Amino acid sequence: MSYRHVLLALDPQHDPGLLLPRVQQLLHTSAHTLTLISVLPPLTPAAEWAAKRDWLDQIEGICSAVQVAVHEVRVESGEVAEQLRLAVEELQADVLVLGHHPRMGGLPPLLGRLLPLTGCDVLVLDPQHDPWRQPPRMQVAVSLDVAGFALLQRALQVAHQWHAVPEVLHCVSPLAQARLAIELEGAADPWLNEAVARAEYQLADWMARLPAPVPRWQVLVGEPGVQLLRAQQHVGSDLLLLGDHSLHAHLLQQHALPVLQQGCADLLILHAGPPTPSTASGA
Repeated sequence: MSYRHVLLALDPQHDPGLLLPRVQQLLHTSAHTLTLISVLPPLTPAAEWAAKRDWLDQIEGICSAVQVAVHEVRVESGEVAEQLRLAVEELQADVLVLGHHPRMGGLPPLLGRLLPLTGCDVLVLDPQHDPWRQPPRMQVAVSLDVAGFALLQRALQVAHQWHAVPEVLHCVSPLAQARLAIELEGAADPWLNEAVARAEYQLADWMARLPAPVPRWQVLVGEPGVQLLRAQQHVGSDLLLLGDHSLHAHLLQQHALPVLQQGCADLLILHAGPPTPSTASGA
């Protein structure tokens, strides 16, 4: 899978010179159009014009210094999520790239507002990260439904494009009753054992249906965000892939927030593609 139009959002509060080289490194293998956008807070007309001019000068100087080819630089003002949504729609961008600074903490709320609005992939990069290893290690967290199988297929296209080694993960989250039974009885609840067995069977069936083998897959048990973080730290993956169908609103905090807060890996949220019911269901 190759991105055609990349929209990179640069935060005026942070140094864009750290993020631009990372984007260039990741996208150098594909022919793409790169547009930069920054959103300033509302100002008076005179102050807004001066702030935009200063920021444009700074961006153009950095692009020249790091030798990044940019199609267009946009500086808007207003509410960030709304301005990014409008830009994605107007440019028909197929991926929106955001920088994330774990200690700042401002990105998760922005993602929560963005995901229901944007119809494209969202790539979240930590500018402080070292370059990915070669080949990169990529973990894909999937739900066991039609949307999850479509996500898995797209994720493997991404892995092929970036020459990455993928690992497929599914998390079984115990019900409150199951957790209580484990605490009181000191033994695994039968429901949980059955749920894990079903998940392992479904994943094994999916692996057999894929055109190319996946080196590693596993079923995790526990709160999704915590388990994904532990899995990432265990193998030291460079990138975690999630589907936006499972991340709207409150689920974002359960899945992605721990990884974002720890700054352990970059994050790619894939926009849900057309479902393939017959393939995913095994019909």
